[in-house]
Amino acid sequence: MTHDFGVRLPTDEGFVHTYRLVNTTAEPVHVDRVDNEKPCCGVVTADAPLTLPPGEGFDVTVRLHSANVGGRVSHVSRVVTNEEGSETGVELRTLLTLVPRSTIEPVAPGRNVLLPGESETLEFVVTVSGPIDEAEPMDAGRWTALGLPDLAWSDEPPVT
Repeated sequence: MTHDFGVRLPTDEGFVHTYRLVNTTAEPVHVDRVDNEKPCCGVVTADAPLTLPPGEGFDVTVRLHSANVGGRVSHVSRVVTNEEGSETGVELRTLLTLVPRSTIEPVAPGRNVLLPGESETLEFVVTVSGPIDEAEPMDAGRWTALGLPDLAWSDEPPVT
């Protein structure tokens, strides 16, 4: 089972997802343990060991660390049961991509209004704060404004 939080900014609280596992067999299943295979990336909480009657379920909660992390976080937990062939257990993979906090500020204010056919070149300073050692590379050379597909900024000089 996999849950992907997508791309997020780091938080002090981290990111929490709860997996609900249900015994779909006709026999009780004993959950021996839930292993946290990557404690550096997160914390796993589950009530184990326990026996699940048919049709019953239990929760495994994963909290991913994000305060001092950057880039792709891939956490793996493993639920080990007494079922035959379950030596490898049920793998729970929780994913998250953290981008560093950044601000984009113009070097000088732009004009408020442009007349049809006019253009304006703006310079920006991009400041990145937070963990960036493992962050995905940022292409700071070209930015496109969200919701305005025809508006773009570039670090290249304007073509005249």
